[in-house]
Order: sequence, then C-alpha cells, then structure tokens
Amino acid sequence: MSSYGHQYALAMSTKCSTFLNIGSANWILSTLLTQQKKFVIDLDIDLATNPHILGSLPYLPFLDNSIEAVLCFQVLEHLPFIIFIDCIKELSRIAKKSIIISLPDRTLLKADKVKRLIYLLVHNPRKWYRYNKVNIDPEHFWEIGINGVSDSVILNIIAGLEINVVSHYRNELFDYHHFFLLEKQDL
Repeated sequence: MSSYGHQYALAMSTKCSTFLNIGSANWILSTLLTQQKKFVIDLDIDLATNPHILGSLPYLPFLDNSIEAVLCFQVLEHLPFIIFIDCIKELSRIAKKSIIISLPDRTLLKADKVKRLIYLLVHNPRKWYRYNKVNIDPEHFWEIGINGVSDSVILNIIAGLEINVVSHYRNELFDYHHFFLLEKQDL
C-alpha cells in the first residue's frame, strides 16, 4: 500500500490532468486519480484486469505527445532489458510532459551491506534470511542491483534519451520499489 501512496503522490505532483496507466493491474491508482477529476486510461496486456485498452510495450497505440503523463509502475522488468531503451523512448513519445516509472531494486543499502558481511561471518543466523543470495523473481527478466543493472545504468540510459530526471528514490517502507520522476526536455 505504501507504494500506491508514492505512485499517487508522484502523479499528483505533476499537476497533469490526463494519465496513461500502463500495467494497471487493478483499480487502486486509477480510482484515486479519477476521484481528483483526472482523466485516466488504463492499459494492460491482461484482459482479466479490465483495462480500457489492451496493449504491450514497446509499441503502444497512441499519438505523439497525446497524454500529459505516462505512468508505468513495476512493468518494465517483465520485458527483456535489451528493449528497455525502446520502452522508455515509447513512453517519452506518448508523454506530453511527465513519465513516472518504478522498478524493482535489489541493491543493498550501506547498512544492509554491513549486515550482510556480518551474516556471512556468523554463518546464517535464521532471522537474517534477507541477506541470503538474492534470486531474481521468476516473472522478471531483470532487476536493479542484479547482473550489472544499477540505478546509474538506468539514469545514464534516460540521460542519453534527453529526458530530465526530476527525482528518483526508493520507497523507505518498501525499498524494493525504486521510483523515477522524469520530464521531457523542452524542444
């Protein structure tokens, strides 16, 4: 629920009135935004989620600059990393102003690195299961912090596409979700 709060707060911070919610999966974010008189189009690949439009990245059925803000939370890791750049380009093509994404992040924070070292030295205290070798979610092709994909790699890709990173941070209550608030550069 904490991550839904971050999604909502970031969307509202854009001051946009039209949103494309890619990978909508459920009604929570759309309901919160429509209650604030925002126009939201839900797009998903799964018909069972009752999206407004069926579709999948990296090719979406929208005109250039047709939606003020494009939201894409916990979706891109379900696609091969090799098409990440194409997906971000497509989000940027559709967005008139803002792009907000979240990605799974397995990178250990500084305190966690120290705890992991202690974990390795003490030989597996059971309550520290979190510091076992990390396995990627079987539904994900990639995650930040695994196999050379770091937040700096993501930020360099975005910078190379001439998209401004307004902010990026990890959810303090669920640090597995890393949020990126992006804005298109003025042409």
